[in-house]
Amino acid sequence: MRVGPGLQYRIKLVYTEPGFPLEVLAEYGNWRQVRDYSADVGWMHEVLLSGKRTAVVAPWKKGYTALRERPSFDGDVRAKLESKVLVNVNSCNTAWCNVSAGDPSVEGYVNQLALWGVYPGEAIN
Repeated sequence: MRVGPGLQYRIKLVYTEPGFPLEVLAEYGNWRQVRDYSADVGWMHEVLLSGKRTAVVAPWKKGYTALRERPSFDGDVRAKLESKVLVNVNSCNTAWCNVSAGDPSVEGYVNQLALWGVYPGEAIN
């Protein structure tokens, strides 16, 4: 991440985890202004970004978030996800997201409001 839209601008941050979710705020040529869940804002070249949807589990929360077998608060808990865990977003209705996490991958549903990287009420197919 750079402080401006070009190679002449200094590097602000280096992301080392592939698939780290970023919100695109603006575009300038081949550069995208992005924000991460820590509210760091900067510019990245478009070739460094992917359209694959990922999210971070409740970075504002201490403790665990339930990964459920079905999209409901009364669904059985398949796993407990720690705060700031990276998940792949497979799909979302306007309240729940089907996500996968870990190695080996565990799949289930997380309430959409417990994810950074998905807008409240957003549907993803």
